[in-house]
Amino acid sequence: MACGPSSEAVQPNQQRVTSQGRGGRRFMVEGPQTQERKPRRSSDSEAPAWSAEGRYLDWSDIPNNRQLRWLEDDGRVTVFRMPSNNSNGNTFDFQGRQLSCEHLTRRVVRYELDGSVTVIADSYNGKRFNSPNDIVPHPDGSYWFTDPPYGGQLYEGAPDAPGGATNPNGKVKQRVGQAAEVGGLKRALPTNCYRVDPSGKVDLVVSED
Repeated sequence: MACGPSSEAVQPNQQRVTSQGRGGRRFMVEGPQTQERKPRRSSDSEAPAWSAEGRYLDWSDIPNNRQLRWLEDDGRVTVFRMPSNNSNGNTFDFQGRQLSCEHLTRRVVRYELDGSVTVIADSYNGKRFNSPNDIVPHPDGSYWFTDPPYGGQLYEGAPDAPGGATNPNGKVKQRVGQAAEVGGLKRALPTNCYRVDPSGKVDLVVSED
């Protein structure tokens, strides 16, 4: 979930989390006593998620390749995970385990309660995901997530390299106006929404096609 104007999400086993404006980067946790914190030294904060068990709020600082955490007990903001594989979307499932969408590795992972990491999904029909972005758990044990092209594959708004979905004939000069390292990638899959069941089976739910 991007921290855009008036974005809001309710997560299972969590209190309500509200984010407002990238400029102010203000996060608010609604509970018996509302807590407010402005994260420091975070250049692009996204995807706040509240842990009811741990009593903390964590979020992604994508360009700095880390996750930050605000602790309810003393109000401190600390580095939670670094490197984070440029994670974006975060949430917690119904067992209190954190789920994260990683741009760098183009996969969805789950942080187990013992500290280990489980790869939930990284491909569909033999093709690697583009840049998993947002994720939510379902009461049936499945996870649903989106996979737009920007992030690990493309900068947001940048066209594919020749042969890609947005530049099939190579008529768009994908490097014009971009940094030297930008413009050589093309997405493997359309922008899709997927469901992964407890067995690991990945199904297509909604496609841009």
